[in-house]
Amino acid sequence: MPNTPKFAFPYPAATDPVASGAANIQALAEAVEAALTNGLDFAKLTASVALPASGTEATAATILTGTVRTYTAGRRIIEFWCPGFTVPSAVDVRLVVIRNTATPVPLGNVQASAGTTNFGATANRFSWLDDAAPAGAYNYIVKAWTSSGTGGTLLAGAGGAAGGWAPAWMRVT
Repeated sequence: MPNTPKFAFPYPAATDPVASGAANIQALAEAVEAALTNGLDFAKLTASVALPASGTEATAATILTGTVRTYTAGRRIIEFWCPGFTVPSAVDVRLVVIRNTATPVPLGNVQASAGTTNFGATANRFSWLDDAAPAGAYNYIVKAWTSSGTGGTLLAGAGGAAGGWAPAWMRVT
């Protein structure tokens, strides 16, 4: 079967056997679906997570795990937001986004606070990373840890109630 030049959608050639019609239509439908959903993922967290003290990428707490999707090669933007953190003074919170392939690839660390005072619950965090991603089936994961001290908490909740925390979220576009 040939493919369209711009989106590489498969279509039956004039010489393809009619008996392959159903398979050809299925291949086209799957290609269209993959094109419409390629790079789209959203995950949310509705409960706070304890962050390990003196952590590293290897010991970090998993905050959000995206859905495994089959991606084509291309640019991805991974966004993360949370309502806040609680940590003792002079303690940093670090975030890392990982492209979870057969060999996980850390895309980069983001320092969420440089605490010389209490980085209290009112300081929310929005971060994004640009990933020149390969083709393949994988997901994205956000992890977090504190730099020293006694650890801390990444705050999140279900929302919808007075005084309750909003959900944390990750979006891949």
